[in-house]
Amino acid sequence: MPGTPPFTLFGGASFGEGLLATAEDIQQLLALLVTLNIGHIDTAAIYPLSSQGKSEQLLGENYADHSFAIDTEIKLADFSGKGSLTASAINESVTESLSRIKTKLGISNFSVAQVQELLEVCEKEGYAKPSYYQGQYNALCREAEMQLLPISRQQKISYITHSPLAGGFLTGIFTLGTDVTGTKFEDGNSKGDFFKRRYDNEHTHSAMKEFITLLQPYDITPSEAALRWIYYHSPLQEDDGVILGASKPVQISLNAADIAKGPLPSDVAEAMERMWTNIQAHM
Repeated sequence: MPGTPPFTLFGGASFGEGLLATAEDIQQLLALLVTLNIGHIDTAAIYPLSSQGKSEQLLGENYADHSFAIDTEIKLADFSGKGSLTASAINESVTESLSRIKTKLGISNFSVAQVQELLEVCEKEGYAKPSYYQGQYNALCREAEMQLLPISRQQKISYITHSPLAGGFLTGIFTLGTDVTGTKFEDGNSKGDFFKRRYDNEHTHSAMKEFITLLQPYDITPSEAALRWIYYHSPLQEDDGVILGASKPVQISLNAADIAKGPLPSDVAEAMERMWTNIQAHM
């Protein structure tokens, strides 16, 4: 178990819509993040999906860069990414983002082969290597431990994980058949479709049901267990980060309170290892 847990980033995917649509909403949320000692915000040029670019705009207009480190990602033409990585498209996206916020060099969701190719080019040409790698990682999605995390350690690249709750799947509501109206898992939600493709299968639901049953005597929710696991039992270290998103301020407060409870009981941590082993066997 790492001696020092990873740091927390706030996910800005909801800036510009819902309860985080106005400058006043953003200012209140930023003030809350300061009280929670969260000093890093993650966004992207496509956030929010309902009004692309609004997240960056609101962060820039509210001078978030004065108090927070902010990272963003290039704009994708669509979820397939087709046409988004041409030189002209990248240049246009970066130029637009830099007009609003300042960024460090990092890479997001690259495959192992792409990371290796990029590092080889940087080495050959004398270019600066990325400081950060961002990718999905959580208790149900741990493939990064095989190659990406070892490469990150070797190259001194911090690993920033998004979707620590698997897009909400690790709350258990989808597995238990709870009403999912208003969540990512309701029909027609494009964000939810991404996570359904990954997690909505018999073996993952079965593993979640067993895990939820095991947690009941401990009075620990599945989402709390998932967060405490990634902070205190995963291979993530002090220079790595975890992006926590929220559609309303109370969610980030509750998540921070859960994380502050520290490491899990050993029986629960061991059960989470078994859960991943079982899921791996059916991948």
